[in-house]
Amino acid sequence: MSKLVSGKLTSKGQLTIPVELRNSLNLEEGDRLEFELDEEGNISSIKPRKKRPLKDVIGILRDETDPRLQLDLSEENKAVKKHVLENYIRSMENQ
Repeated sequence: MSKLVSGKLTSKGQLTIPVELRNSLNLEEGDRLEFELDEEGNISSIKPRKKRPLKDVIGILRDETDPRLQLDLSEENKAVKKHVLENYIRSMENQ
């Protein structure tokens, strides 16, 4: 048997989810809800998405074997070194 529950939408667009629904979905502060819409724009499903703690994503960009994450910053490093050197020379000339 299905049960109808309702929440309240605030003027800021925030939705209050009833506690019984939060408990049954095991929702916690910071979690998100993903709404899937059908072709007519009606909600066909709602999926909870757990908030990922920062400790779970630290190092995600450190995978040096992934070619998508390999960056060549040599030109940027050269430009920064040149800028720092030029500023240093200018500051020495003004003394």
